[in-house]
Amino acid sequence: MSSSALDQALAGAQFEGVPAFALPNSSGRTALLLGANGRLGEQLLASLSSNAAYSRIDVATVANIEMGVASVRARRAAQFEAIDDVFINISAGDDAFGSSYYGRDAAFLSVGEADVEALISVVVALKAKRLALIRPMSAYQQMGGIGAALIEPYEYVAHKSKLESVLICRPTPLVEPTKAVTFAQKLFGGYLSLNRFAMPKSFEPIRSSDAAMLFVDLLANAQPGLVVLAADQLRARLEAQRTAYRAAQIPKNAPISAPTK
Repeated sequence: MSSSALDQALAGAQFEGVPAFALPNSSGRTALLLGANGRLGEQLLASLSSNAAYSRIDVATVANIEMGVASVRARRAAQFEAIDDVFINISAGDDAFGSSYYGRDAAFLSVGEADVEALISVVVALKAKRLALIRPMSAYQQMGGIGAALIEPYEYVAHKSKLESVLICRPTPLVEPTKAVTFAQKLFGGYLSLNRFAMPKSFEPIRSSDAAMLFVDLLANAQPGLVVLAADQLRARLEAQRTAYRAAQIPKNAPISAPTK
């Protein structure tokens, strides 16, 4: 989304002095998703709506739409309310998979890198406590530990803000088989993600569904401070999450069934 388009979306919105929001008869957190576009944005919305930690999820839109889920509300900028956690899914201008091919995500606010600083100011005004900045980055751009450092100016702005916790995630782009893209789009996206063949195994991309679930879980359990997770660190966190899940589901001394023939 261009800066001018973002300015138009935010026109008339008043965020100063926003009262603390309390959902009646619920102790769950509230979350705001900015950038529910593309495969990753769709998966973030799905993961948020199924996470028990959140009782209300607002998703930023540029048009009035009905979400069809009781706990999920479509909200234009002027309708934003005080919130606990915010997820900003940042799309690159050259990302062939930054939006759904059939336009089903056209109503959602798309966030470009030029928009992030303005949105961070909005997030702070909404009295948010925790912020996740999600910006896919190709593996070759993360070599030498670069991906684990603060890179973009808006990341420094987030770090210096009044937010309690800031989580910066840099997953490696991944092409997922789908009929919703043309051959040219697949080829372009494949070029970006297949650079990993020349990279260490730790840079193996994470599927959008797994990545979204991981990001939601990480922010829901975030400790105060700044955490920057490059692709290899995200992979390690995902494996740890899977191990913990298996341990919680399978008793340590449970007998292992013999494989069936």
